[in-house]
Amino acid sequence: PSASFMTSIMGRNSGILSIQNETSNLPSYSSPSSLLTFAPTFQLIQNDPFESTTTFLNAVAYGNGLWVAVGETEGSNDMCISTDGVNWTARTLFGSGGEGTAVTYANNLWVAVGDGVNNIYTSTDGSGWTGRSAFGTGIGNDVAYGSNLWVAVGQGNGGGSNIYYSSNGTSWTGASAFGTAGISVAYGNGYWVAVGDDGGSGNNIYISADGQSWSGKSAFGTGEANAVAYGNGKWVVGGRDATGGGSNIYYSTDNGTNWSGVTVFNNGGVVNNIAYGNGVWVAVGKDESGSGTTIYTSKEGSNWVGRSAFGVGGTGSNVFHTGGLWVAVGDDTNGSNIYTSTDNGVTWVGQVAFGDGVGTSVAYGDRRIVAVGQNLSDKDIYYAFIYKRVVLLEKSKEDCP
Repeated sequence: PSASFMTSIMGRNSGILSIQNETSNLPSYSSPSSLLTFAPTFQLIQNDPFESTTTFLNAVAYGNGLWVAVGETEGSNDMCISTDGVNWTARTLFGSGGEGTAVTYANNLWVAVGDGVNNIYTSTDGSGWTGRSAFGTGIGNDVAYGSNLWVAVGQGNGGGSNIYYSSNGTSWTGASAFGTAGISVAYGNGYWVAVGDDGGSGNNIYISADGQSWSGKSAFGTGEANAVAYGNGKWVVGGRDATGGGSNIYYSTDNGTNWSGVTVFNNGGVVNNIAYGNGVWVAVGKDESGSGTTIYTSKEGSNWVGRSAFGVGGTGSNVFHTGGLWVAVGDDTNGSNIYTSTDNGVTWVGQVAFGDGVGTSVAYGDRRIVAVGQNLSDKDIYYAFIYKRVVLLEKSKEDCP
């Protein structure tokens, strides 16, 4: 059996990395763990053909047979779509100078948020997109779906709200929350939890039973909350306490009513992303103590163990779990900007990718992993080898300017 891996370039400063099974004679896998417990190794293979542009990608998602990645270029293209994770087509949504920040698929609808002429765009097929008015002259930062409702969070400048909700993706209604901005949002166990920056008041977590009326909860002091996830009856939120010694992870076992703080990422460090999978919580961020501990894991969300990754001074940006594989992306001072773990987050192995840039987002779909980010060098195309199952093929296509 054989597989193909490539990076399809969106410009000098970014890349899309994908692992794809292209052979028809591979066995049918009922779950991704059959394939993904074999950690891929990423290697650089050729120069970037788009050296004259400056581009970065913020997020990638998969749904209904389609990959969608959003970001920013120096021109007008701020999105790419692909049916196989290998061949990508550029799209323009947010306009010249605009930026896509997050994208997700649910209930037969794509929703992307960002900064542009419109700050929310929707699509039923990922090809044709319609702009929706929200966030005033501000920016949309994240969007999620649950219980027949879409909720987007951001910064509502110019009279806009910091949270918007919609039952159909067409009409969006603003809700009152956050003094400054909402950063991330998630749905679980019948509740919504949104996190962000409340402008110094300390209410950096907001909860809602219906996505419309929100109640603030005190956490992170005068800092901000960056990430939220739900799993196994518990909410976990990560961020930064501005005092430099406070808690940067909070957890709740009663659907957000009460929160308890935990200190990880020492000396004023920050949690950038959190995920739950296979009975384990994984948080990625930056430790300011110089220890190089940029990943923490926990079985219950209250006691955390530090794991070495991304080098001293490095930063974990995003983490994702599928089947038997954890994948974290970020900024490694030694160039290993993708880390993988096949032992449930205990041991992490670095993979060279994105040159001297940073990995920002990773997703899985249809036996493929796609990671996106920013590459500051002129080399952006990679290949991966999956042990014992794959004979390497090299393939590339540069039609995503």
